[in-house]
Amino acid sequence: MKRLIATALAALSLCSCAYMQTHKNIEEQGGTYHGYRLERPRQLYRCGGQWYVQARPAEYRLHHDVLHDNIFRKTNEPEMTLVSEEESTSYHPISDATAAVLLRPDGYTDTAILAQEIGEGAGAWRPSLPHATAHQVKAQFIGPEETAITTTRTPQETPLGWKVLSKLDLLLVDLPGTVAYNVAVPLVAPFVFFHEFLSDDEQ
Repeated sequence: MKRLIATALAALSLCSCAYMQTHKNIEEQGGTYHGYRLERPRQLYRCGGQWYVQARPAEYRLHHDVLHDNIFRKTNEPEMTLVSEEESTSYHPISDATAAVLLRPDGYTDTAILAQEIGEGAGAWRPSLPHATAHQVKAQFIGPEETAITTTRTPQETPLGWKVLSKLDLLLVDLPGTVAYNVAVPLVAPFVFFHEFLSDDEQ
């Protein structure tokens, strides 16, 4: 085992920044992030002189790409994956300026930007809005159909059992897989190059 680890570490020091990281997903099994699932809003709500947008309380887990490789494929940033959500809805205040954009037919915004404003904005989530009036959103949206608004991880410290499983996966899966992948890269690189070259010519 020591010889395998030494060989793997030596290969990692020479590799092209490509490596397997399934152990990170195993470690993330030890916790979740409480938050809200925000879909592209179809309506805004007006209550007590304040504008609100609705979302569903939900639990998320952070997910990493199995393979990190920015040479042959674009590695995505870690993303939140939905674990569960509640049937009820909650409401969060938004600024008058954002509401004005969302209510205009020529308005234009991004779901991720709206989620960022909610996550960083003042005001608390409310479980209900008595006597609120609904107003149709008319703006055009870009970005994802839905996005996560999350807070801190629970528990913040990964339980010991998941840490142990993560370390075992690192030794038995990720290190050997990383070595095998980087050994194979020089062999498959010409085929990838010609495939992309021919694909560009066909366009």
